[in-house]
Amino acid sequence: MAKKPVMVRPATKEDVPAIRQIMQEAFSFYAMKVGISSPGSVQALEETCADIEKQLEEKIILVAEVEGVVAGSVRLEVMADGSVYFSRFGVLNVFKGKKIGDRLMAAVDDYMEDNGFDRLILHTAACLLSLIRFYYSKGFVIVSSDAPRGYTRALLCKHYENTQSQYAVGGSW
Repeated sequence: MAKKPVMVRPATKEDVPAIRQIMQEAFSFYAMKVGISSPGSVQALEETCADIEKQLEEKIILVAEVEGVVAGSVRLEVMADGSVYFSRFGVLNVFKGKKIGDRLMAAVDDYMEDNGFDRLILHTAACLLSLIRFYYSKGFVIVSSDAPRGYTRALLCKHYENTQSQYAVGGSW
């Protein structure tokens, strides 16, 4: 059976309901795996379509589409220090295992390189080894951790353009 083509593109207002559905599925799973049960503890689950529409104006939101269906999404935010923050990464359950996340990550890499950004950062639950492994396979490393939300979150960083030498052990982030 032939592989279905995946197209990654900037999100539009028409994609907002699908993006919200992706966030509900992905972050419900995240909360369950991490053991978060308090209402309001996972911001992605509290997002409304209006919130996502507003973020279309403030952030770069990419979607992965398979045969007209929005199957995954990710958000990027350029930070004041010049780094880019990677968030709200998710894939619909029916598309898991079909390399949608890989395609989204490749599009993020292209965005980073095309726009001259050298540092991509993200947070994820430190206990979710499948996510940690995925991010490590894409060139991220853990640079710190904290627990302000009641569970340990790892801060991961990926460097572009051979800038790693400026951030050697003992260096300043």
